Amino acid sequence: MTTRDLKALFRTDAQGRPASFVDVIDDGLEGELDDRIPELLVLLRSQESAPSLQAAVMLLSWGHPEAFAALEGWSLAPGTVPWVRPSVTQQRHSGADGGWSMIADALRTSRYAVDRPGLDEDRISALRALLRLTVDADFDRALSTAIATISGAAAQLAAELEAAVEALISAGASETFDRPFQAALLSKALARTRPERARALAQQLATQEPSPRAQRELSDLL
Repeated sequence: MTTRDLKALFRTDAQGRPASFVDVIDDGLEGELDDRIPELLVLLRSQESAPSLQAAVMLLSWGHPEAFAALEGWSLAPGTVPWVRPSVTQQRHSGADGGWSMIADALRTSRYAVDRPGLDEDRISALRALLRLTVDADFDRALSTAIATISGAAAQLAAELEAAVEALISAGASETFDRPFQAALLSKALARTRPERARALAQQLATQEPSPRAQRELSDLL
């Protein structure tokens, strides 16, 4: 696919005018850009790194079932994802790969998409898949925000949230991103449904000399 084709897909709104990637996603939330879906699916299945990631983000935001299926597969073999090695985007605070964070944010955005049978279940399954990656992937605030803003997600994912925080605590410090900060954010999500357990995990985190960012999040729980 040519650069011009990619620009037409990702940077042109429903009226054919130049637009930001985010604005194009917003334009398609109610189905106005469904004619682009076949081309986006080609990119989703490709090994074209940045275009594959952008296609995934767009299709997930629009609630497309094939994108959710792709995400499930990627979560089981994260090292094979085309946009991870080399990374095509970086987190502002850590410099770690930012692709998974974009994926998580797309799940948050999908709550504005046209509803379809099974979409709620797909969102929960996708969040569950991402929670399996939290020890190695830097989501910054995106994953915890998605869980907080999707109705019922924290309650349905309580066991997975607890397991993710426990795994982050056990893994200790990372050279690539702030694990205690991620654990603190997920503990706050857990507190919506298991407050006592969330507080106990926050107390464990507080003993690991967490960063100022993590300490600020933990203060809400301690």
